[in-house]
Amino acid sequence: MNIDFWYSNISGGTGIQTLIEKLGLSTFKDIGSETPDSSKINFLVFQWETSNAINPINQYQTHSDEFISLLKRLQNEAFYFIADFSTEAHTHTDELSLKFIHILDTNHIDLKRLLLAKNDSLNTGIRRIRYGNYTLNACFFPHFFVNTFYKMQEYVESDDTIVKDKTFLCLNRRLHLHKYKTLEQLYRKGLLEDTHYTAVKSYINLPSFTFLKKLPIQLDGDIMYGDGLSIADEHLYRINPNWYHRSKVNIITETLFEEDGIHITEKTWKAIYLGIPFVVCASLNHLDGLKRMGFETFHSVIDESYDSRNDHFDKISQIIDSAVELSKIWDSDAVKSIIEFNKTLYFNEEHRKYIVKTMFLDEITKINRPLVSLI
Repeated sequence: MNIDFWYSNISGGTGIQTLIEKLGLSTFKDIGSETPDSSKINFLVFQWETSNAINPINQYQTHSDEFISLLKRLQNEAFYFIADFSTEAHTHTDELSLKFIHILDTNHIDLKRLLLAKNDSLNTGIRRIRYGNYTLNACFFPHFFVNTFYKMQEYVESDDTIVKDKTFLCLNRRLHLHKYKTLEQLYRKGLLEDTHYTAVKSYINLPSFTFLKKLPIQLDGDIMYGDGLSIADEHLYRINPNWYHRSKVNIITETLFEEDGIHITEKTWKAIYLGIPFVVCASLNHLDGLKRMGFETFHSVIDESYDSRNDHFDKISQIIDSAVELSKIWDSDAVKSIIEFNKTLYFNEEHRKYIVKTMFLDEITKINRPLVSLI
């Protein structure tokens, strides 16, 4: 591989570093102690800092004079830079990240040498995006695809012999509008009582008269109780597998819904890891994103046309109807075949390496070529 990855002790490591090294695809070098090879494409990788009102993250010192001086020196050595934002896919801008771009710009750091790595697989090559008044390069890094597997492997033991005692599972840690509307559709169709569901903390103004009980609504055997779970990202991957095994179909309410982008998070990968049939309430063409990564969905046995609908909240009713359709054949040979194919593929380390190589490593080498503009 004609790439060397670097990290700085000023800003610390990143998720991209952890996952690439865990896959054995590359070893990151310390820019403070090793000498770059000018014949290679050199990338310094650091955390993209945002002002996250829901769950403030640590300060990574990327705004410090010391770090900016490092970037200026490395730019003179023909380095490129990757800002790791790979746990997110949204297009929101915020004050802290815009301030950082302004600092780069005023210090004559060429923004064309910067790549913003996101978990957005809508477009997997390097593309030009608008970020506030700036134009940036963006690329896809499949953070949740890789990390969910490793996190689940740490504590999940297979046990698919548990009796199914309800038809559906619908987990909602942060209750946004599309998640509320999904639970509302289950209620209106008389299906909520046949659903294992959670609603930990609401991020919308709930109606005065709502079908929901007092929040937080949680299931037995959760990792912690109380609405503090909604910001406890250290428990992001920790679920009780029995909830899945006790349910026939997982109605996944993904993070993105109305926005552009495909954000396949741990919510989707948990169902694939555990081998549970699913439908997904997500942004446009979410299922197509899975297919591009080699996975199968259930279009051969149920109606999945909801995935191509862009009428947002109107499509939620169809998603529930598809879930009902799937629940009638959840244990059929056809459904089991899809589940087994996906699980086998996900557990194949060579496939995980292949996805990171083709969708990230091969793409970032094209940084000097003409780019696709999404502006």
